Amino acid sequence: MRLPGFIVPLSDNYAALKEFLIVPDPQACVHVPPPPPNLIVYANLVKAIPFDEISNPSWFEGILKIETTKNIYGAASYKMRVDKLERYEFSE
Repeated sequence: MRLPGFIVPLSDNYAALKEFLIVPDPQACVHVPPPPPNLIVYANLVKAIPFDEISNPSWFEGILKIETTKNIYGAASYKMRVDKLERYEFSE
């Protein structure tokens, strides 16, 4: 599955990204209140990548499952093992 979205890191480790949430837009802030769970995907990268290689928005490719996950930022209705992450390019 290929999915576009924005990254919300779940770790304070700003050297590398491994675990994060995928949300549909930059205003879908996970502060108060978080987006509904059906708009959030909990994601794990197969291999952690440096933060300087991350861009918002991004394309995520991997296996998507219907699985509820909860963390301090809210609940997610989906889980994705991300095999590939790349910059989302806007075209006019």
